[in-house]
Amino acid sequence: WNDFSPEITLSYRPSANLTVFGSYKHGFLSGGFNSGSTDFTQDLTYDQQTIKGFEAGVKALLFDNRLRLNLAGYTYEVSNLQVQNYINATNFIRNAASVRVKGVEFDFNYRFPLEGLSARGAFAYNKATYTSFPNAPCYNGQTIALGCAIVDGNPAQNLAGATLPRAPRWSLSGGLMYETPLGDALKLGLSVDANYSSKIFT
Repeated sequence: WNDFSPEITLSYRPSANLTVFGSYKHGFLSGGFNSGSTDFTQDLTYDQQTIKGFEAGVKALLFDNRLRLNLAGYTYEVSNLQVQNYINATNFIRNAASVRVKGVEFDFNYRFPLEGLSARGAFAYNKATYTSFPNAPCYNGQTIALGCAIVDGNPAQNLAGATLPRAPRWSLSGGLMYETPLGDALKLGLSVDANYSSKIFT
């Protein structure tokens, strides 16, 4: 396989504490061969995966550099997504047509006037769905009423519009940290953090 993968980024800095940027990116993952399969009557190859899309965002330092902010939005399209499927206890890789991923990410870090005390936080909204995935394998126990059909003698379903596995819609995190020196060679640090992730499809 071969692929031309350009990446272009434009940035603008109206001041030393503010940066605005936008970028276009294109990448690929090589195809391959399911060498672990024992059914050599099937086509055991899978095609390369490609991704292309845009990002744009802002980076800023505020309040005498005590507050650092990062905000970015993105949208990407994946073609020939490589997925692992289990059929009759056999694991193999195949291409799953196309995927669209878009979202927003934000994070901050703030240093309090009290020396050594800081707070940090982040959130992400991510919508990742199959735009096309015909003939996806059914899960164990899936019936026709639940969307499973027989295609070319095999149970299959159409996952167009479904969310990708392990792709939570919302992710949140935050925490506090305090550090103080104990002499010339030691430092004491205390921190507390919390994380939240919305439900995922496994």
